[in-house]
Amino acid sequence: MRVLQIITHSNRGGAQVQVLAVARALMHAGHETSVAVGKTGWLTERLKEDGVAWHLLPSLEPTLNPISLMRARNEARMLGKHLNPEAVFAHAAHPTALLSALPGKRIAIVHGWSLAAQGVSWPVRWGAQIIYRILLHAADAIVCVSEADKKYGAAHCLIPTGIPVTIARNGIPPSVPVLLPRDKARKELGLSEKTFVVGAVARLTEQKRLDRVFAATHDPAWPSKARVVVLGYGPLEKTLAEQAGAHGLLRSDLKNPSEYLSAFDAFVIPSDFEGLPFAVLEAGAAGLPVIASAVDALPELLNHGRAGILIERGDVPALAEAVALLVKHPAHAHRLGTALKERVRTHYRERDMTDAILSTLTISNSSPPPRTALRDRMHS
Repeated sequence: MRVLQIITHSNRGGAQVQVLAVARALMHAGHETSVAVGKTGWLTERLKEDGVAWHLLPSLEPTLNPISLMRARNEARMLGKHLNPEAVFAHAAHPTALLSALPGKRIAIVHGWSLAAQGVSWPVRWGAQIIYRILLHAADAIVCVSEADKKYGAAHCLIPTGIPVTIARNGIPPSVPVLLPRDKARKELGLSEKTFVVGAVARLTEQKRLDRVFAATHDPAWPSKARVVVLGYGPLEKTLAEQAGAHGLLRSDLKNPSEYLSAFDAFVIPSDFEGLPFAVLEAGAAGLPVIASAVDALPELLNHGRAGILIERGDVPALAEAVALLVKHPAHAHRLGTALKERVRTHYRERDMTDAILSTLTISNSSPPPRTALRDRMHS
């Protein structure tokens, strides 16, 4: 089967990791696979190494600007005529807007509801929910990366009636992450062995709210021996570097930041909203206790507090108290890390993820639900 995947950009992130894993699984299963991207980067480099064809859609941007979207749809339509795919996976909202311009079975993969999720101002959330309802009518099947995403989509009427939904939990292979020796990782980051390192590996965007971690260092509950280390890059790099202060460190120059998880004593993710972040899966596989906002799929991943510490979104004092708890009770920190490691290795495996996604290729669309008229209007 000829299968095309579409994604907006190629910078390393959860969706890009999944695209690569799915491309490899498709090749292994004997399918003819290719990927269309809006921008080149980490993903296109990996695809090239693996011998997977990729194509550039220059107008595909992380915006719903009507002019850019129209141009991207025209580019997608031309690519569709050239490749004639029998199935298309659209990763996230912007590629989903291109589905109706392409032939074959159309499968939308929801990596969290982003701007339609809780934690976003209500005017933006309301508008995004309307857009999702429209875009997903073009799909023959929908994939959610967590049970939480499926429940949220159903509760807010984001998933059109009659379209089958598959849950494909994000997963990682047993070989991930590859870690540096702890002493080497700490030395390269300039950290002493006595320091309790609260770390994050993330794209430096507003969604991640890493400013809250640095703000927590000024809370009275913050332990003096703890230091924040953030590894990643993104548009907020300069702002966060200024906020780091005496208790923080920001590094954006590392080629493989996840190798440095061995330098951490705990992992933190204080996001406003999430899908099912691969960074937390890797932290869990490394045996780290995790402190996370109780949003979207994170309570599901952390077994509702039995495999990590959950705090309310935006609660900076609670974040500081959670760090103090882990510093004061290392045995408890170890138990949480061990519980999450076992959970990740058992329930969040890459093979299970790719099998679930590829299973949507066999879903029959011989009797489509009554959304064809809307799709036809979008196609015209």
